[in-house]
Amino acid sequence: MNIQNLPATPLLVAKKLPYQVPYNDQLKALILDRAEQEESFQLCSRKAWQSSRDLYNWEHPAIKELNKLMHKLFIRATAQYLGVNIRQIALEVGQEAWANVHRQGSCHAPHTYGG
Repeated sequence: MNIQNLPATPLLVAKKLPYQVPYNDQLKALILDRAEQEESFQLCSRKAWQSSRDLYNWEHPAIKELNKLMHKLFIRATAQYLGVNIRQIALEVGQEAWANVHRQGSCHAPHTYGG
Protein backbone atom coordinates (compact mmCIF):
# COMPACT_ATOMS: atom_id res chain seq x y z
CA MET A 1 0.00 0.00 0.00
CA ASN A 2 1.20 3.51 -0.68
CA ILE A 3 -0.23 6.99 -0.30
CA GLN A 4 0.08 9.62 -2.99
CA ASN A 5 -0.52 13.31 -2.33
CA LEU A 6 -2.86 14.98 -4.76
CA PRO A 7 -3.42 18.73 -4.62
CA ALA A 8 -5.83 18.55 -1.64
CA THR A 9 -6.45 14.91 -0.83
CA PRO A 10 -4.16 11.99 0.01
CA LEU A 11 -5.05 9.01 -2.17
CA LEU A 12 -4.74 5.47 -0.83
CA VAL A 13 -3.52 3.12 -3.56
CA ALA A 14 -3.75 -0.60 -2.79
CA LYS A 15 -3.57 -3.43 -5.29
CA LYS A 16 -5.00 -5.75 -2.67
CA LEU A 17 -6.69 -4.85 0.57
CA PRO A 18 -4.61 -5.84 3.57
CA TYR A 19 -7.72 -7.50 5.00
CA GLN A 20 -9.56 -10.26 3.17
CA VAL A 21 -13.27 -9.65 2.60
CA PRO A 22 -14.82 -13.11 2.98
CA TYR A 23 -18.32 -11.82 2.32
CA ASN A 24 -17.97 -10.72 -1.32
CA ASP A 25 -20.58 -13.19 -2.59
CA GLN A 26 -23.04 -12.06 0.07
CA LEU A 27 -22.36 -8.40 -0.68
CA LYS A 28 -22.85 -8.97 -4.40
CA ALA A 29 -26.16 -10.78 -3.89
CA LEU A 30 -27.40 -8.12 -1.44
CA ILE A 31 -26.49 -5.21 -3.71
CA LEU A 32 -27.94 -6.82 -6.86
CA ASP A 33 -31.15 -7.61 -4.96
CA ARG A 34 -31.43 -4.00 -3.77
CA ALA A 35 -30.80 -2.78 -7.32
CA GLU A 36 -33.82 -4.81 -8.47
CA GLN A 37 -36.03 -3.75 -5.54
CA GLU A 38 -35.19 -0.06 -5.02
CA GLU A 39 -35.12 3.05 -7.15
CA SER A 40 -31.71 4.46 -8.03
CA PHE A 41 -30.32 7.41 -6.08
CA GLN A 42 -28.66 8.73 -9.31
CA LEU A 43 -25.91 11.10 -8.29
CA CYS A 44 -23.08 10.33 -10.70
CA SER A 45 -24.06 7.10 -12.44
CA ARG A 46 -25.75 7.32 -15.81
CA LYS A 47 -28.08 4.49 -16.88
CA ALA A 48 -26.90 2.59 -13.81
CA TRP A 49 -28.20 1.91 -10.34
CA GLN A 50 -26.77 3.75 -7.34
CA SER A 51 -27.80 3.17 -3.74
CA SER A 52 -28.32 5.89 -1.18
CA ARG A 53 -25.22 6.80 0.80
CA ASP A 54 -26.25 4.85 3.91
CA LEU A 55 -24.81 1.49 2.86
CA TYR A 56 -23.09 1.05 6.24
CA ASN A 57 -26.50 1.26 7.92
CA TRP A 58 -27.97 -1.67 5.98
CA GLU A 59 -28.83 -4.49 8.37
CA HIS A 60 -26.71 -7.36 7.08
CA PRO A 61 -23.70 -9.17 8.62
CA ALA A 62 -21.59 -8.68 5.47
CA ILE A 63 -22.17 -4.92 5.56
CA LYS A 64 -21.21 -4.79 9.24
CA GLU A 65 -18.01 -6.72 8.50
CA LEU A 66 -17.16 -4.50 5.53
CA ASN A 67 -17.63 -1.41 7.69
CA LYS A 68 -15.26 -2.80 10.35
CA LEU A 69 -12.64 -3.73 7.74
CA MET A 70 -12.76 -0.35 6.01
CA HIS A 71 -12.48 1.43 9.37
CA LYS A 72 -9.33 -0.59 10.18
CA LEU A 73 -7.88 0.25 6.76
CA PHE A 74 -8.60 3.95 7.24
CA ILE A 75 -6.92 3.99 10.66
CA ARG A 76 -3.90 2.12 9.28
CA ALA A 77 -3.57 4.48 6.30
CA THR A 78 -3.95 7.54 8.53
CA ALA A 79 -1.17 6.32 10.84
CA GLN A 80 1.07 5.66 7.83
CA TYR A 81 0.30 9.07 6.30
CA LEU A 82 1.06 10.87 9.58
CA GLY A 83 4.14 8.74 10.21
CA VAL A 84 2.99 7.63 13.66
CA ASN A 85 2.42 4.31 15.37
CA ILE A 86 -1.11 3.04 14.86
CA ARG A 87 -1.54 2.98 18.66
CA GLN A 88 -1.15 6.78 18.62
CA ILE A 89 -4.27 7.19 16.46
CA ALA A 90 -7.53 7.92 18.25
CA LEU A 91 -10.12 9.02 15.73
CA GLU A 92 -13.85 9.22 15.50
CA VAL A 93 -14.52 8.54 11.84
CA GLY A 94 -17.65 9.45 9.94
CA GLN A 95 -18.04 7.11 7.00
CA GLU A 96 -20.30 7.27 4.00
CA ALA A 97 -20.65 4.47 1.48
CA TRP A 98 -22.85 3.50 -1.42
CA ALA A 99 -23.06 0.84 -4.09
CA ASN A 100 -23.16 1.22 -7.86
CA VAL A 101 -24.36 -1.40 -10.33
CA HIS A 102 -23.19 -0.76 -13.88
CA ARG A 103 -24.31 -2.81 -16.82
CA GLN A 104 -23.59 -2.54 -20.52
CA GLY A 105 -24.29 1.00 -21.72
CA SER A 106 -23.99 2.65 -18.30
CA CYS A 107 -21.21 4.96 -17.17
CA HIS A 108 -19.90 7.01 -14.30
CA ALA A 109 -20.21 10.72 -15.05
CA PRO A 110 -17.26 13.03 -14.36
CA HIS A 111 -17.70 14.72 -10.99
CA THR A 112 -15.81 16.24 -8.07
CA TYR A 113 -16.01 16.03 -4.31
CA GLY A 114 -15.83 19.03 -2.03
CA GLY A 115 -13.32 19.15 0.76
